[in-house]
Amino acid sequence: MIDNNHENLQRDHIFPRATLEKQGISAERANLYANFHFLQATDNLNKSDKSLHEWFKSPGDQSDYSEQDVKERLITWNLLQHNIFC
Repeated sequence: MIDNNHENLQRDHIFPRATLEKQGISAERANLYANFHFLQATDNLNKSDKSLHEWFKSPGDQSDYSEQDVKERLITWNLLQHNIFC
């Protein structure tokens, strides 16, 4: 959790570290800042059992991610759908 954060944001791996490590990607690479975004704690817990592609379309208590939201995170729907981590 981020200190003094009234929205209770948590740093979250966009592509889960455990999934990446199973694919042979090192923990060091999985933990790159490019693979992080911030979520409210309730949304972070909600994400854990959904594919990324589905979760970004229905992320719990917040509005669905728009094309602009995805672009601002420097990812694409194609990357999310196929769980590609470059």
